[in-house]
Amino acid sequence: MSSDPFLGARIKEGDLKELDGILIDEERLQAVFSGGVAGQLSIKMQWLVLTDKRVIFYARALIGGGSDTFYYDEISSVEGRKGLALGSIELNIKGKTESFINMQKKEVDQAVDLIRRNIEESKRVAPVPAADPFEQIKKLKDLLDSGIITQEEFEEKKKKLLEKV
Repeated sequence: MSSDPFLGARIKEGDLKELDGILIDEERLQAVFSGGVAGQLSIKMQWLVLTDKRVIFYARALIGGGSDTFYYDEISSVEGRKGLALGSIELNIKGKTESFINMQKKEVDQAVDLIRRNIEESKRVAPVPAADPFEQIKKLKDLLDSGIITQEEFEEKKKKLLEKV
């Protein structure tokens, strides 16, 4: 995906300034869709905001806007639904369903695909960095000084660690 976020049919570039207050450090905006949050009667414009870290249901208003946040590792599934004119997405979060409704029908699949990709990405485990051999030697020296290992054991393990350098 390019570095510019996808903007849904009813979102304008200038609208994005509002999101500065809700994005967290190092968070990358990926897409913004308009619609509404199921169960909330509102005259406010509501957005589905997708970043690389979370899904945000954002209620836009002159006074009293707000947001609900769902991190990808909390979302167990996402489904898209399409009616005759509009569509919706449903997030399953810890057994509870959260819905974003009244989306442009043609944008539902795009939102679902992006959320699914981000869920998979959140499940990937970062590789564990290899331990610093010099730090390990220091720890071995402490064990030697405490009498937990012998001089012979220390020298053997030290030799193996230095071979890695």
